[in-house]
Parts: sequence; C-alpha cells; structure tokens
Amino acid sequence: SVRMVSPTDVAVALAHLHERYVALCQPPPAEVERLHAAISTIADSTAPFPIVFQHGDAGTWNLLVTPDERVVFLDWENAEPAGMPLWDMFYLLRSHAVGVGRRKGARRRLTAVDRFLFDRSVLSELVVEATTRYVSAIRLDPAMVEPLFHLCWMHQALKEATRFTPDRVRGAHFNRLLSLGLRRRNAPTLQRVFSIAR
Repeated sequence: SVRMVSPTDVAVALAHLHERYVALCQPPPAEVERLHAAISTIADSTAPFPIVFQHGDAGTWNLLVTPDERVVFLDWENAEPAGMPLWDMFYLLRSHAVGVGRRKGARRRLTAVDRFLFDRSVLSELVVEATTRYVSAIRLDPAMVEPLFHLCWMHQALKEATRFTPDRVRGAHFNRLLSLGLRRRNAPTLQRVFSIAR
C-alpha cells in the first residue's frame, strides 16, 4: 500500500495534529519543543516519504489466527488509507510488551512497556528486526524512525484525550508513554531502533 509523497506535506499534517495535541493536552514546554523538532526532522528530509494503509488500532486484541494459520487483523473502523508508516507496528509492539509484562508480573502497562520495549529484554531482537525489515521494505529514510516513534504516541494521546476530563488528560496512559519515551530515548532497545542503518 506504499505511496511516496512529499515530506513537507506530511509535516504540515503532523503540525496540525501537534497544534491540537498542545491545545488539548497542554504538555510541558520541553515536550512541545521535542515534538516540534520531530516534525521539523520530517519536513527537512530530502527523501520521498512513504505513506501506507494504516489499521489504526493494531493491538494484539485485534489479531486472529485463521484455521489455515494465517494471522489477520480484525476491526478496521479506524483505518486510514493515507496513514503514517511504523505507527501500526509500534502500537502492536507496545500491546505485545504489555501482554508479556502481565505474564512476567508487571501489573502497570507503562512499567511493562519500559521494561520490555525500551530496555534490553526478551523482545529486543524482535523489536529491532521488525523495525529494520519494515524500514527496508517501504524504503523509509532511517532518520524518520525516531520522529515517527514519538509522534505515534502524540497521536494516540490525542485520541485518548477525548475520553478524559481536562484535569485528567496529562495522567492518561499515552501522555505518560510519550513523556517516558522522550526521556528514555537512549534506553538500550530504543537506541538500537533509532540508529537502524545509520
């Protein structure tokens, strides 16, 4: 489903999301600036930018193994024909890390993500290999991986914000995950993912 577009056009669309996110979620100034820098990295790219057909809710709960052992996605109501690359995969890996965390005794979702997606863990090789293969398959500039990672959680935080009162938005899961990812960008597995093919 890959279609190449101008990075500038993608950055304009992400800037609109960023404006809505800042207005609704009121993140601290340092996070506002880091997200703005992520969008600027995309805008400044000289390589074509691949957009993809995006599921929009690619969690493990929406996976089904068919009788002939194919894995298929269910519930396509959030699909986006011109979606962001990597976002479905990052979301799926996050949900998988939460599931692994529960089996390993991590009761909090954020703890599980930090331990099994960010730090070196039993999932590290899967995370790095899946990201590397994805980037290669769609010919994505590897410099886009880190900006897309953080902007994925900004997008999820914006979607999640509609379910919370204004005084509770900052404490919602994806706002906290976005903050954690920005702080822990040098965590072992994230560092490997962000330095793919550079």
